[in-house]
Amino acid sequence: MEEHKVNNRRPLQLDTINVPVIVITEHYRIEGTLHVPHRGRISDYLNRTLGGESKATFISVTDASCYSIIDGELRYATEFLTVHRDHIQIIIPI
Repeated sequence: MEEHKVNNRRPLQLDTINVPVIVITEHYRIEGTLHVPHRGRISDYLNRTLGGESKATFISVTDASCYSIIDGELRYATEFLTVHRDHIQIIIPI
């Protein structure tokens, strides 16, 4: 009888690497973790197309802290947030 291996991965799960980043928008400096496909660069991730047609609209950041650009004070801290790619001015891997 053939033995079947159990795959504990979710069906659409991608292999990713966790990249600590600072994301700068007009109003916030966001410090957190970006999850980039294992064999890609951040720029490739941001420029990727989904299904070959439409661009990804949001990026996901985990363990995020959002600081005001104006005064540097912490405004939000959350385990997960999404940022619309059109609002991103700079992404800095740290």
